[in-house]
Amino acid sequence: YPSEKTKRQIEKDPNFDLIPGKNLGIFALYYIADFSNNTYVHLRTVNFYDDGSIARDYMKPDNEIIFETPKKGSRIESLMQALSKQLNIKNNRSSNIDNDGIRLPDKNGFLVHKWGCSVESVRKYVSSPLKRLGDAGEIFTTYRFYKVSEFQTKIDFGVVYLFDNDRLNSVIFITDGRNKSGSIFSFLTSDISRLYGSYKTQGSNVRIWNGNSLYICLENDTNNKVLTIEFSPLY
Repeated sequence: YPSEKTKRQIEKDPNFDLIPGKNLGIFALYYIADFSNNTYVHLRTVNFYDDGSIARDYMKPDNEIIFETPKKGSRIESLMQALSKQLNIKNNRSSNIDNDGIRLPDKNGFLVHKWGCSVESVRKYVSSPLKRLGDAGEIFTTYRFYKVSEFQTKIDFGVVYLFDNDRLNSVIFITDGRNKSGSIFSFLTSDISRLYGSYKTQGSNVRIWNGNSLYICLENDTNNKVLTIEFSPLY
Protein backbone atom coordinates (compact mmCIF):
# COMPACT_ATOMS: atom_id res chain seq x y z
CA TYR A 1 0.00 0.00 0.00
CA PRO A 2 1.29 3.52 -0.72
CA SER A 3 2.61 5.58 2.16
CA GLU A 4 1.08 8.96 2.94
CA LYS A 5 4.05 10.59 1.23
CA THR A 6 3.47 8.52 -1.93
CA LYS A 7 -0.24 9.39 -1.86
CA ARG A 8 0.56 13.10 -1.70
CA GLN A 9 3.00 12.73 -4.64
CA ILE A 10 0.31 10.95 -6.67
CA GLU A 11 -2.26 13.63 -5.90
CA LYS A 12 0.13 16.31 -7.20
CA ASP A 13 1.04 14.34 -10.33
CA PRO A 14 -0.54 16.14 -13.33
CA ASN A 15 -0.54 12.87 -15.30
CA PHE A 16 -2.55 11.07 -12.62
CA ASP A 17 -6.29 11.92 -12.63
CA LEU A 18 -7.80 10.58 -9.43
CA ILE A 19 -11.54 9.96 -9.41
CA PRO A 20 -13.18 11.98 -6.60
CA GLY A 21 -14.62 9.82 -3.84
CA LYS A 22 -12.32 6.86 -4.54
CA ASN A 23 -9.44 5.89 -2.28
CA LEU A 24 -6.14 4.44 -3.43
CA GLY A 25 -5.51 0.80 -2.60
CA ILE A 26 -2.57 -1.45 -3.35
CA PHE A 27 -0.08 -0.92 -6.17
CA ALA A 28 2.01 -3.43 -8.12
CA LEU A 29 5.59 -2.82 -9.24
CA TYR A 30 7.10 -4.91 -12.04
CA TYR A 31 10.87 -5.36 -12.17
CA ILE A 32 13.37 -7.22 -14.31
CA ALA A 33 16.43 -8.26 -12.31
CA ASP A 34 19.79 -9.41 -13.67
CA PHE A 35 21.47 -11.37 -10.87
CA SER A 36 24.66 -11.89 -12.90
CA ASN A 37 25.65 -8.28 -12.19
CA ASN A 38 23.13 -7.28 -9.50
CA THR A 39 21.18 -4.76 -11.59
CA TYR A 40 17.50 -4.17 -12.26
CA VAL A 41 15.04 -2.12 -14.28
CA HIS A 42 11.66 -0.87 -12.99
CA LEU A 43 9.44 -1.77 -15.92
CA ARG A 44 5.86 -1.04 -14.90
CA THR A 45 3.66 0.40 -12.12
CA VAL A 46 -0.05 -0.36 -11.67
CA ASN A 47 -2.03 1.62 -9.06
CA PHE A 48 -5.40 0.29 -7.87
CA TYR A 49 -8.30 1.89 -6.07
CA ASP A 50 -9.48 0.13 -2.93
CA ASP A 51 -12.43 -1.31 -4.88
CA GLY A 52 -10.00 -3.18 -7.15
CA SER A 53 -10.34 -0.95 -10.23
CA ILE A 54 -7.21 0.43 -11.88
CA ALA A 55 -6.29 4.05 -11.19
CA ARG A 56 -3.19 4.11 -13.41
CA ASP A 57 -1.18 1.58 -15.41
CA TYR A 58 2.20 3.03 -16.35
CA MET A 59 4.65 1.16 -18.61
CA LYS A 60 8.15 2.61 -18.96
CA PRO A 61 8.95 3.57 -22.60
CA ASP A 62 11.49 1.36 -24.39
CA ASN A 63 14.03 4.19 -24.64
CA GLU A 64 14.00 4.58 -20.84
CA ILE A 65 14.60 0.91 -20.04
CA ILE A 66 18.07 1.05 -18.51
CA PHE A 67 19.43 -1.42 -15.97
CA GLU A 68 20.81 0.20 -12.82
CA THR A 69 22.31 -0.83 -9.49
CA PRO A 70 19.85 -0.74 -6.56
CA LYS A 71 20.51 1.90 -3.88
CA LYS A 72 21.69 0.59 -0.53
CA GLY A 73 18.77 0.03 1.81
CA SER A 74 16.16 0.44 -0.94
CA ARG A 75 13.05 -1.72 -1.34
CA ILE A 76 14.32 -3.28 -4.57
CA GLU A 77 17.69 -4.15 -2.98
CA SER A 78 15.97 -6.05 -0.15
CA LEU A 79 13.65 -7.78 -2.64
CA MET A 80 16.57 -8.86 -4.83
CA GLN A 81 18.51 -10.13 -1.81
CA ALA A 82 15.52 -12.14 -0.59
CA LEU A 83 14.86 -13.62 -4.03
CA SER A 84 18.54 -14.40 -4.54
CA LYS A 85 18.53 -16.33 -1.25
CA GLN A 86 15.31 -18.15 -2.09
CA LEU A 87 16.59 -19.20 -5.52
CA ASN A 88 20.07 -19.95 -4.16
CA ILE A 89 21.68 -17.62 -6.71
CA LYS A 90 25.42 -17.41 -6.15
CA ASN A 91 26.30 -14.98 -8.95
CA ASN A 92 27.83 -11.66 -8.03
CA ARG A 93 29.84 -8.91 -9.68
CA SER A 94 33.15 -10.75 -9.33
CA SER A 95 31.76 -13.76 -11.21
CA ASN A 96 31.99 -11.81 -14.46
CA ILE A 97 35.79 -11.97 -14.29
CA ASP A 98 35.84 -15.74 -14.80
CA ASN A 99 32.59 -16.21 -16.69
CA ASP A 100 31.72 -19.65 -18.08
CA GLY A 101 29.29 -18.07 -20.54
CA ILE A 102 28.83 -14.76 -22.31
CA ARG A 103 26.44 -11.88 -21.82
CA LEU A 104 25.61 -8.73 -23.72
CA PRO A 105 28.17 -5.95 -23.35
CA ASP A 106 27.38 -2.51 -22.05
CA LYS A 107 28.45 0.73 -23.75
CA ASN A 108 32.00 0.38 -22.37
CA GLY A 109 32.92 -3.03 -23.69
CA PHE A 110 32.55 -6.77 -23.40
CA LEU A 111 32.43 -8.60 -20.07
CA VAL A 112 34.96 -6.84 -17.84
CA HIS A 113 36.91 -5.53 -20.83
CA LYS A 114 36.78 -1.99 -22.12
CA TRP A 115 37.21 -0.94 -25.71
CA GLY A 116 40.86 -0.14 -26.29
CA CYS A 117 42.18 -2.80 -23.86
CA SER A 118 45.38 -4.55 -24.91
CA VAL A 119 45.60 -8.19 -26.00
CA GLU A 120 47.20 -9.18 -22.68
CA SER A 121 44.54 -7.33 -20.70
CA VAL A 122 41.76 -9.18 -22.53
CA ARG A 123 43.61 -12.50 -22.29
CA LYS A 124 43.87 -12.09 -18.52
CA TYR A 125 40.09 -12.18 -18.07
CA VAL A 126 39.11 -14.77 -20.69
CA SER A 127 38.76 -18.15 -18.98
CA SER A 128 39.16 -20.16 -22.20
CA PRO A 129 42.42 -19.93 -24.22
CA LEU A 130 42.84 -16.88 -26.46
CA LYS A 131 44.63 -17.95 -29.65
CA ARG A 132 46.24 -15.80 -32.34
CA LEU A 133 44.69 -16.20 -35.78
CA GLY A 134 47.14 -15.91 -38.67
CA ASP A 135 50.30 -13.79 -38.76
CA ALA A 136 48.75 -10.33 -38.60
CA GLY A 137 48.68 -10.31 -34.81
CA GLU A 138 45.44 -8.33 -34.72
CA ILE A 139 42.89 -11.17 -34.60
CA PHE A 140 42.46 -13.62 -31.72
CA THR A 141 39.88 -16.37 -31.24
CA THR A 142 38.46 -18.38 -28.38
CA TYR A 143 35.44 -20.59 -27.68
CA ARG A 144 32.55 -19.88 -25.31
CA PHE A 145 28.89 -20.66 -24.84
CA TYR A 146 25.84 -18.54 -24.16
CA LYS A 147 23.22 -20.01 -21.79
CA VAL A 148 19.66 -19.44 -22.99
CA SER A 149 17.48 -20.61 -20.11
CA GLU A 150 14.30 -19.61 -21.95
CA PHE A 151 14.94 -22.47 -24.40
CA GLN A 152 16.58 -24.79 -21.85
CA THR A 153 19.66 -25.00 -24.02
CA LYS A 154 22.99 -23.34 -24.69
CA ILE A 155 24.53 -21.95 -27.86
CA ASP A 156 28.16 -22.75 -28.57
CA PHE A 157 30.07 -19.80 -30.04
CA GLY A 158 33.40 -19.23 -31.60
CA VAL A 159 34.49 -15.77 -30.44
CA VAL A 160 36.75 -13.47 -32.46
CA TYR A 161 38.47 -10.48 -30.84
CA LEU A 162 39.71 -7.83 -33.28
CA PHE A 163 42.45 -5.41 -32.25
CA ASP A 164 43.88 -2.30 -33.89
CA ASN A 165 47.39 -1.41 -32.73
CA ASP A 166 46.93 -3.67 -29.69
CA ARG A 167 43.61 -2.01 -28.79
CA LEU A 168 40.37 -4.02 -28.66
CA ASN A 169 37.89 -2.61 -31.18
CA SER A 170 35.42 -5.40 -31.99
CA VAL A 171 34.06 -8.70 -30.70
CA ILE A 172 32.27 -11.19 -32.97
CA PHE A 173 30.38 -14.35 -31.99
CA ILE A 174 29.84 -17.03 -34.64
CA THR A 175 27.84 -20.25 -34.21
CA ASP A 176 26.66 -22.91 -36.63
CA GLY A 177 23.08 -21.83 -35.88
CA ARG A 178 21.68 -25.26 -35.11
CA ASN A 179 19.55 -25.80 -32.00
CA LYS A 180 16.52 -23.67 -32.87
CA SER A 181 18.47 -20.90 -34.61
CA GLY A 182 15.31 -19.07 -35.67
CA SER A 183 14.02 -18.92 -32.11
CA ILE A 184 17.43 -17.98 -30.77
CA PHE A 185 17.75 -15.20 -33.35
CA SER A 186 14.32 -13.83 -32.40
CA PHE A 187 15.19 -14.06 -28.70
CA LEU A 188 18.48 -12.20 -29.10
CA THR A 189 16.81 -9.59 -31.31
CA SER A 190 14.16 -8.96 -28.68
CA ASP A 191 16.70 -8.95 -25.83
CA ILE A 192 18.97 -6.41 -27.49
CA SER A 193 16.10 -4.16 -28.55
CA ARG A 194 15.02 -3.92 -24.90
CA LEU A 195 18.54 -2.88 -23.90
CA TYR A 196 19.37 -0.53 -26.74
CA GLY A 197 16.01 0.65 -28.06
CA SER A 198 16.18 1.60 -31.71
CA TYR A 199 17.21 -0.66 -34.59
CA LYS A 200 16.77 -0.95 -38.32
CA THR A 201 16.38 -3.96 -40.58
CA GLN A 202 18.49 -4.63 -43.66
CA GLY A 203 17.07 -7.69 -45.34
CA SER A 204 14.98 -10.29 -43.57
CA ASN A 205 17.73 -11.83 -41.44
CA VAL A 206 19.85 -8.85 -40.36
CA ARG A 207 19.31 -6.53 -37.40
CA ILE A 208 21.49 -3.50 -36.74
CA TRP A 209 21.50 -1.31 -33.62
CA ASN A 210 23.23 2.00 -33.02
CA GLY A 211 22.80 3.02 -29.42
CA ASN A 212 24.63 3.87 -26.22
CA SER A 213 27.88 4.36 -28.19
CA LEU A 214 27.68 0.75 -29.32
CA TYR A 215 27.20 -0.82 -32.76
CA ILE A 216 25.54 -4.25 -32.81
CA CYS A 217 24.80 -6.44 -35.81
CA LEU A 218 22.92 -9.77 -35.75
CA GLU A 219 22.83 -11.85 -38.91
CA ASN A 220 21.09 -15.20 -39.34
CA ASP A 221 22.22 -16.99 -42.50
CA THR A 222 19.67 -19.80 -42.74
CA ASN A 223 21.24 -21.28 -45.90
CA ASN A 224 24.60 -21.87 -44.26
CA LYS A 225 23.09 -22.23 -40.78
CA VAL A 226 25.33 -19.53 -39.33
CA LEU A 227 24.38 -17.03 -36.65
CA THR A 228 26.75 -14.05 -36.28
CA ILE A 229 26.66 -11.32 -33.62
CA GLU A 230 29.11 -8.43 -33.87
CA PHE A 231 29.77 -5.78 -31.22
CA SER A 232 31.97 -2.74 -31.74
CA PRO A 233 32.09 0.77 -30.25
CA LEU A 234 30.92 3.90 -32.03
CA TYR A 235 33.67 6.49 -31.93
